[in-house]
Amino acid sequence: MLSPEEVDLVADLRKVAELMPGVAFDIVMETLTPEREHEFGQILIALGEIISNRAERRSAPEQPEAHDTRNSLTKRVDGLAERSQESAADKPGSQ
Repeated sequence: MLSPEEVDLVADLRKVAELMPGVAFDIVMETLTPEREHEFGQILIALGEIISNRAERRSAPEQPEAHDTRNSLTKRVDGLAERSQESAADKPGSQ
């Protein structure tokens, strides 16, 4: 059974996977703002660190994860997803 932290991680991974095509499209079209690109990169780095730490914990004795770090990342991913949906609505031909 998944822990609450693992449920959050899986949810964040799914959200990021949903954002990937839009981010890739914006890179190709050169419409990705530097701020959004930086934010997306930081989210990917944070997810990578969480996954790496999870792997280390799985091979070591059980240690609790700092849940406030997970909540912060979830909020960042949700915020980026919301802004992506808003910017997609602003693109020509999206309605």
